[in-house]
Amino acid sequence: MKVLHIVTWYSLRKDKTLNSGVFHNELAKAQSCKCDTAIWFPYDDSIKDDLLVGEEWGVLTFRSNLSLNKPLQPFICKKQFQSIIQRFKPDLIHAHVGRRAGFISIIIGKSFGIPVVITEHEPIELMNLNKWKNRFRQNYVYKHSDINVCVSDYLNHELSVIYPKYHFTTIFNGVFDPLSYVSTSDPNYYIDNCINAVIVAGFYDKEIKGFQYLLPALKAVNNTNSNKVFLHVCGGGDYLDYYKTLAQRIEIDKFCRFYGHCEKKKVFQIVNQMDFGISASLFESAGVSIEEMLLLGKPVVVTKSGGVNSLVSADNSIVVDKGSEKQLINGIINMTKTYRNYNNETIREKALKKFEMNSIVDKYDDLYRKLIK
Repeated sequence: MKVLHIVTWYSLRKDKTLNSGVFHNELAKAQSCKCDTAIWFPYDDSIKDDLLVGEEWGVLTFRSNLSLNKPLQPFICKKQFQSIIQRFKPDLIHAHVGRRAGFISIIIGKSFGIPVVITEHEPIELMNLNKWKNRFRQNYVYKHSDINVCVSDYLNHELSVIYPKYHFTTIFNGVFDPLSYVSTSDPNYYIDNCINAVIVAGFYDKEIKGFQYLLPALKAVNNTNSNKVFLHVCGGGDYLDYYKTLAQRIEIDKFCRFYGHCEKKKVFQIVNQMDFGISASLFESAGVSIEEMLLLGKPVVVTKSGGVNSLVSADNSIVVDKGSEKQLINGIINMTKTYRNYNNETIREKALKKFEMNSIVDKYDDLYRKLIK
């Protein structure tokens, strides 16, 4: 069986490290024990070639730039796919995000008689479904795909309400066990005489990750709480310097450290040494970083951002309202008083059953084989 993953976002060809679409790459590699996989990223606006092909980060990868001539996209994508068939003839197409990769996958699937699985990763808030063109396009994709998958129960519920005629199933984003990346010889990141918290978030947007509420909340917590909280921040992006400056301006920089973009191993080493994790997002479709924290047995404070809070439960988290400095203050203070009461082994065991990559690969493999039969 051959599966072609068509992705909406992915690292550019010129990138030295894989910093976007990591899940797509890891899923494709993990599936290699059950089927042949390849990735097509048709939105690489850094290239002008019709189609580039080669092994990238361990996966056969095709790249093109469909944005060069948008009016002719349907015709061009079919022409490019014919070239892909000469190197990799898929039995099934697995598209990630309906409105872009999903749309061209349906065009290809209908034209070449290939079944299509859609995995929806995009938050409802970014779909702009109040615009009839976007709503119609999504409807077209979900109607004509063979299976519709959501990466969280929250996203499943929301799409089921908007598109009640179609069935959606939930399969979480799979994560390789982060415990395999850490050891007792790792560098020390823990700050003594403080309670250590961590947040993992990319600064690709100025507001979505909620730092405009989290940093003032951290300052308020440390002004009133006898147990000081030190915040470790993993993640890079365009707005990293903006929030570094904000931390300095509100005089909380002594209690937070910005690591910038980190390799996965370093992220896991940092998280593994922390007392608890945080997600302050305003909205999310799911939350891979929270899955990873739970796999390392860490309790978390999360906002009601949709996807993230649908991944957690009372025995591993404190959930607070989003977009509220006061709510984050209360949640963090409560966690500083209770984080030792959580059973770290139980948190990890439950997370392994829900999020570990091999179990996610098995679920997709079952879908694929039923579909192809």
